[in-house]
Amino acid sequence: MPNDIIVRQRGETQIGNIHFKITKEKKILYNTYTTQKMKIKNLLLLLSIIGLHLIGNAQENVIRKGTKMITGLGSFSSTGSGSNSNRLSSGTLSGSYDSFYKDHMFIGVNLSGLYQNMNSYNFATVALGPEIGYVFGNQDSKVFPYIVGGCGIEVSDSGNTIYADGINLSLGLGVIIPIQKNFGFVIQGKYDNLKNINSDSNSNAISLNFGFIGLLF
Repeated sequence: MPNDIIVRQRGETQIGNIHFKITKEKKILYNTYTTQKMKIKNLLLLLSIIGLHLIGNAQENVIRKGTKMITGLGSFSSTGSGSNSNRLSSGTLSGSYDSFYKDHMFIGVNLSGLYQNMNSYNFATVALGPEIGYVFGNQDSKVFPYIVGGCGIEVSDSGNTIYADGINLSLGLGVIIPIQKNFGFVIQGKYDNLKNINSDSNSNAISLNFGFIGLLF
């Protein structure tokens, strides 16, 4: 309002209607700018409230009984010894469907796959089995650490033969980062131990996986 008064006083120092119209036009422009500025502030405030509300709902529902989770994770690595002909490329993909049977605790099923390539040799495995886990935190937490363990029957394909390879035991430690009410990101470190049913040998692997999580209520 002080700016309006100053503009009017400047207009009154002039003689004639022409200067009065210019003063009125300036006042209208000032009021229009102020109105638009207020609208932008109100819109930003509304979006902030909606964002906080969505994140708050996501945080609460991550650990609530009855919530369903769909998770997808993946990793890729490529190692070599100077010559590309000896380079080993390896990729993993996994998906799981889990349900919270009580607050913080979930149970579900996991499907994971591994693909490796070196020169002309290709190797792939698929494992399917149950898993159980626990999510830490409360509705005020920004991130949710969790632990999950599972087992599965692993089937391998060496290019010529498909065969049951063994029983895979896994343990994962990760963090869920809620973004919206039904969506978030996941980072997980995982340890796998494979007991070969065709021999007495064991093999193990450690991987760092990144992915997403979808929440169903």
